[in-house]
Amino acid sequence: MINYIISMSYIILMSFLPGLLYLFLTFLTTPYKSWNFGRSMMYFLAGSISAPVILLLLTLFPSINSLHLFPESTMVKMLMLSFIQVALLEEGSKYALYKIFRNSIKPKLNQHPLAIMIYAGSVSLGFAFTENILYGFRVGIEVLYWRAMTSVIMHMACGMMMGYWISLSIHKFKLKTNPTNDTMGVSIMDVILKKKPSFRRVFYTIMGILMAVFFHGLYDFNIFGVYNFDHSYVEEHLSMSIQIIIIFFSLYLVKEMANHLVKLNIKK
Repeated sequence: MINYIISMSYIILMSFLPGLLYLFLTFLTTPYKSWNFGRSMMYFLAGSISAPVILLLLTLFPSINSLHLFPESTMVKMLMLSFIQVALLEEGSKYALYKIFRNSIKPKLNQHPLAIMIYAGSVSLGFAFTENILYGFRVGIEVLYWRAMTSVIMHMACGMMMGYWISLSIHKFKLKTNPTNDTMGVSIMDVILKKKPSFRRVFYTIMGILMAVFFHGLYDFNIFGVYNFDHSYVEEHLSMSIQIIIIFFSLYLVKEMANHLVKLNIKK
């Protein structure tokens, strides 16, 4: 009994620490006072509810688990599983939890636009925390080490991608390739997004969810395409290499998005 409690405590601790570490590193590398670390932890806790919500949904509607089995093509099955059954469901639940929690705490109107991006990423880290606990109990503690360096980072990146677009949907920023160049003209899309705030919120929110779903689905498709079938040692390591490439590219995009929001904030 004592060994079980120790093992359970270790799984919970190792599931929690990666998210805490990545949030702390983000805090050290983003503009000072652009977001609140304590508030990000509140979003983290809110995000931890999303995984149990999905499990409850799958329990109430078990047919969701078999959606990818209907197509005859193996390729279509894997695409359905990766992008629809997993990525869309998980990213949709993260957005729902972020929206519910954000509306409940009534955030300041003048908060830094980068804060929204970080808080959305915090929700995703909360999801990864709960998901890792489930993996730890089902598969074993060893899987948590690799997931801490891969899937946890990917969840955070997808959440921040979504948060970037949500921030644009809230703040009245022009859609420009280079926001620091005052000489650039405005496009038709600029005008539409400026004059139609409701359309801007819907458009950018959908863009955020779709972008998160795309990268999440791409990451899972690479994994499912190998581990759901008999595979060789070479195929397994090739899949791991692709995982790393997707993660680094996603982090690069997140960095560029964060820099964009900082520049936009300076121009307000």
